[in-house]
Amino acid sequence: MQLRDESHRTAEAMKATAGWVCRWLPLVLICVVGSGEALAQELVVVLSSPKDAASADKLAELIREPFERVSAASLQSLPPTAAGGCRTRARVELHLDSAGRQVQLVRCRDATVLARQLDPAATAQTPYLGAFVAAELIAIDRELDAVEARAAPAPPPAVMRAAAAGSGSAEPPRRSPIALQLRVGAELTLWGAPFDHAARPSVGLGVVLIPQQDTPAWFAELNVGLFARAEQQRAGESLALQRHDGALHAGLRFPVGPMRLAGFALLRASLTTSEYTAAITASDTFVRFGLGVGVQADMPLSRVFSVYLQAKLDVATSRSEYRVATQARLTDPASLLWVGLGLLLQLGP
Repeated sequence: MQLRDESHRTAEAMKATAGWVCRWLPLVLICVVGSGEALAQELVVVLSSPKDAASADKLAELIREPFERVSAASLQSLPPTAAGGCRTRARVELHLDSAGRQVQLVRCRDATVLARQLDPAATAQTPYLGAFVAAELIAIDRELDAVEARAAPAPPPAVMRAAAAGSGSAEPPRRSPIALQLRVGAELTLWGAPFDHAARPSVGLGVVLIPQQDTPAWFAELNVGLFARAEQQRAGESLALQRHDGALHAGLRFPVGPMRLAGFALLRASLTTSEYTAAITASDTFVRFGLGVGVQADMPLSRVFSVYLQAKLDVATSRSEYRVATQARLTDPASLLWVGLGLLLQLGP
């Protein structure tokens, strides 16, 4: 009796999972991008022409904060959404126009416009002059915000309560430190026979506790990995396993430069279905448990979504033997090392 070729089995599993990811990942991307557009941005940079892209790159180095870039042509068909003619949901629109030698900042809240005309001679000597002028306008905008905050101090708490009671309006809501997190991706085992080199889709839903921006955050997530397969064939018979995992992840996430690094512990329950096929077909289902640890790195692409890379080690606390005629053919792995890649959507602060 000969075992089925492992490379053929691995190729079939990876082909099936790749088809699943290609089918569903575009839909997830559409939903993620739609959610990101629905949320207001702090700063949107409007490029009048492709030549302004270099100035936008330099501006990103100068202010060291993320912003969205759009072309002026793409906004022409959109109606104004705020004061000052803003056509996006941003707090501030910054217009770079190298052809017109002008940089303009529009505060969409109060229609304040800050503009600078660029000197042709200075522009010729300094290719990124528009980026430096834009950074100056952003600094002026922040100074205006600070002046407005100092000029309008908050009334004492007793006065605020009396005013709210007299007008019937409630106090403005406080910022919630809790964010909702959605994960979708794919995973592959690096070891863990008989599931070595098995691929599967993975989804997760969790919450993140963020006390303050740019500080460590606690998170907990329910993660599900589906359709990991293993199979053994001999002459005239086969034994196939299909495994679904549900795991609770809990850990701490740290901001490190533009990235976020996380470490977590996991508790796992698995549902494995075995199917024996020969002269007859028989199947059975087993529930087993495990625990482990994992690490993750994710790179934000906007305020709402990012890409992540994850690795986790799963150690079994209970295992099953799959027997045919009292002889053990396959056994659950003592440990599994999974690596995963996908998208994270975070809705909240």
